[in-house]
Amino acid sequence: MSRQTLPCVPVTPSPRRGLLLAALLMASVTAVAGEVYQWKDANGVTHYSDSPPAGHEYKNRSIHASDPAVSRQEGDGQPVVTAQCASARANLAQLETGTPVGIDEDGDGKADGTLNEAQRAAQKQLAEAAIQVHCQASTPNQGASGDA
Repeated sequence: MSRQTLPCVPVTPSPRRGLLLAALLMASVTAVAGEVYQWKDANGVTHYSDSPPAGHEYKNRSIHASDPAVSRQEGDGQPVVTAQCASARANLAQLETGTPVGIDEDGDGKADGTLNEAQRAAQKQLAEAAIQVHCQASTPNQGASGDA
């Protein structure tokens, strides 16, 4: 059998081909990043890898992308809601209820006391300031202070 040769046609790069290649590359990276393996070695040290270890018991961990920190609809004038914004609003709501708020002064995870009125007022001011910083409007001309 004789081999046929095809005529040589030069391939010119195109922007579409580059975009397609970039999209495929990102899709493959996303797919690969979804599986992580966890195991402990003989010394009790925990290891993580994208491939299962040989000769060790392991746990398969699926990695899922978390929700974005910002959820909004562009240009609708509604406040931008970030994790910091939601936390500041929740803190202010808790402080405004008048119920006792515990304080962990020594960092052991347990409340050592409760906020007094002066501390509560100071924490309210901090929460209100955090809301002004982290809960801004989604359009540039509507700032949290209203003076933009």
